[in-house]
Amino acid sequence: MLHRGIRDYLEWTALSSYPPSLRLTETLRICLLAITHRYPKHSLDINEAVLGPQGLGAEGWRAADLIELLQEIAPQLLPAMAHLEVTTQRRGIYLLEYSEEIAAFWVHCGQEGEKVPVYRGNLAVKQVQRAGAAHNYGHELPWQ
Repeated sequence: MLHRGIRDYLEWTALSSYPPSLRLTETLRICLLAITHRYPKHSLDINEAVLGPQGLGAEGWRAADLIELLQEIAPQLLPAMAHLEVTTQRRGIYLLEYSEEIAAFWVHCGQEGEKVPVYRGNLAVKQVQRAGAAHNYGHELPWQ
């Protein structure tokens, strides 16, 4: 009886600490806004294998910052169809014109106990840091 109670408790705590599932097929902009609404402590990583090297870094983005970045460097991606999936098996945003199996963005929901990449600051801060790094080296960085 005691073992059953412990097992039930462990199963309940595992399920209660897992973020609520979310599946959505919509534009990338809407998917990013949905993440902001559903997971306020989220963090996103850009999959450089899908979207190429990222001069401002690939880890630790907030959805609002990614929208701002994409408006500047790749506005055609925001209206592109995407599939957002946060389940026990998959956590990512898949750009349908690139791949339905390989995530373009990995989603960290920010749930208690989840290891989330450090938030690196908004786009303006990242641009200032990049400019400062280029100035410190006395030459432009490779992605500029």
